[in-house]
Amino acid sequence: RRRDGLDACIQKLPSLEPWISDRTGELKGDQKNNRFLEIMEYVSENNILDWRALDDDFLTFNNDHRLIRCDPAVGLQNEQLELLEDWLKSS
Repeated sequence: RRRDGLDACIQKLPSLEPWISDRTGELKGDQKNNRFLEIMEYVSENNILDWRALDDDFLTFNNDHRLIRCDPAVGLQNEQLELLEDWLKSS
């Protein structure tokens, strides 16, 4: 997976860096290319109870409230970072 979105996130809001878990890894077989399943596997393997995902693959998330949707045409914007920061402050 590309890391440039993650780097942009850290650059725009450095205080988020300790909270970012990096990449989720790749699934194989029928689940390959399903970001939601990749994230759910990572969450399960790492015993993460509360999380948010910044992603533009909204179709696989089925309106999951933990997705902070990015526009694939423009990428990560301040709006998404503000939503992430608000969630972190409320946690």
